[in-house]
Amino acid sequence: MKKLTIIFLTILVCFTPRIALSNAVSADALVERNGIMYIKASNKPFTGSMITMDDSRFTHVGTFVDGKKDGPYKVYHANGRLMQKGIFRDGIFFPK
Repeated sequence: MKKLTIIFLTILVCFTPRIALSNAVSADALVERNGIMYIKASNKPFTGSMITMDDSRFTHVGTFVDGKKDGPYKVYHANGRLMQKGIFRDGIFFPK
């Protein structure tokens, strides 16, 4: 039973980020107005996941709530290694 639980938790941990980012939008789909992010052609502040590549060297992964960065945020090197991680709270970054 313990082995089955470990296998289940491993699968859950491996696939949860993919599920969470499956509906992520590219930064190109967002526009900033007065410090708040919106999906282009929308008047509602963006809430959801964002993933983008910066000059093909870094990948940024983060979430927005009511148009402000809020929640976990990670930056990866092009080789996939984690460069920086932290948490945004109401638009303010707190590195880990």
